Amino acid sequence: MSAPHHRFAVWALLALMALLSACSTLRLGYQQLPRLASWWVDDYVDLDRRQQAQFDQAWSQLQAWHRREELPRLNALLAKAEKALAAGALDRAELAQLEAAWADSVHRTLVHAAPLAGPLLAGLTPEQWASMEAEMARRQDRWWRELQAPPERLRQAREKAYVRSLERWLDELDRSQAGLARERAARWAVPDPEAQRQRREQRQAQLLAGLRHWAGGQSAAGVRDLMRAMNLVPEARSANEQALRDTVVDDTLAVLARAEPAQRQRTLRRWADWRSELQRLQREG
Repeated sequence: MSAPHHRFAVWALLALMALLSACSTLRLGYQQLPRLASWWVDDYVDLDRRQQAQFDQAWSQLQAWHRREELPRLNALLAKAEKALAAGALDRAELAQLEAAWADSVHRTLVHAAPLAGPLLAGLTPEQWASMEAEMARRQDRWWRELQAPPERLRQAREKAYVRSLERWLDELDRSQAGLARERAARWAVPDPEAQRQRREQRQAQLLAGLRHWAGGQSAAGVRDLMRAMNLVPEARSANEQALRDTVVDDTLAVLARAEPAQRQRTLRRWADWRSELQRLQREG
């Protein structure tokens, strides 16, 4: 069962690295991104041979640019987080700066992706657009059915997802930390289901609008919509949504504060390993 998504943006960088490093090395995972992206697109729309070739070429160009331009920035962002953790200064202000830097990285990537994706999107048939929208609707329906589970089951799923997300970037939590994480997650305000449904539908509409803007050559408008669809525009969030994100940040810092020195060292080693992998990827580019 999927749980409500409460992670803030800088975690996406760390979670991505954790996910990619599960492929034995972050380097190998990064190299597999074209295949993973192709599978993801295939879930939504069937591309013909010509369109698939367009996609492969556009992705290759985007990844080459990203390797050259963004990996050094991401490396510096991770180094900043590592330095703050080592100094005991990883607080809300530091996390806010990291979050803004990560959002800037996503924005630059979307700006570069727009002219590469535009020709492919412009060539999609009405049937392919309809297929994409139908798949989004199916996933929305499935998510909505899962949200109808008993409150206790949803609460347990939320706590489990929170602990798992923390362990992706902090390393395994000890019993005290895991207990505190579950305790804090159990206190989170549960958004009104109907409000959640409307926000999710709004973001799906923004995603489609962004892609259609790119198809029409309106790159800037597409980037704007996609940033909103990914919830990376703070001023576009509702007051309740922002309050929940702030609570999650505070709870995460509380869990981190309970870490023993040995665990902090494990976390620092994990992040240092990721930075070494990023450096190798930069050199290979």
